[in-house]
Amino acid sequence: MQSYHLGEYQQAVTYYEEALGSKPTDAWLHLALAEAYAAMEQAAQARQALEVGLAIAIQNGDAELAEIIRGKAVSSDTSAK
Repeated sequence: MQSYHLGEYQQAVTYYEEALGSKPTDAWLHLALAEAYAAMEQAAQARQALEVGLAIAIQNGDAELAEIIRGKAVSSDTSAK
């Protein structure tokens, strides 16, 4: 998503939320949404998106994505302190 890379995080959040309306079980979209929220320093929303993405990745048997999301969750927990 170009908006995210240009630093237009609110526009990226809007895009990802709209995309999730049609693909709510896309764990990658939840991860991208979490990263946009984190860039805007909205930790609670980022954490929620990560939790949903992780649950979906686990349900889909995508161990690699689950590990990526777990790594993001750990790094956001340590940066919040």
